[in-house]
Amino acid sequence: MNVEAELSERFSKAVRDIIKPPVLVSPRWIRPGPAEGGYEFIGTLKIAKAIGRNAVRIAGLIRKAVQVDDLKLEMRTTAAGVIQIVPARPAGSRSRKAGQPR
Repeated sequence: MNVEAELSERFSKAVRDIIKPPVLVSPRWIRPGPAEGGYEFIGTLKIAKAIGRNAVRIAGLIRKAVQVDDLKLEMRTTAAGVIQIVPARPAGSRSRKAGQPR
């Protein structure tokens, strides 16, 4: 499976479902990310500019609509509103929150 193509399709569908009127999504909005095996969706910045909304808010809506668990990936949003898609950490390696039992 081509992960980049699959992500592009999922993000395109989410944008079509969320943004009204719909905007054209470019496959170039998914690109390799800084993390090994990771990607970035930079389309939130362009969408926000086109419709006059906050990029971080748009990123939050898109993240809720796109599932990547089956690809063993997880998402996070930068302060600028770029969605980073990175390989999921194994369940045992997730850091504990303060006060959680070991």
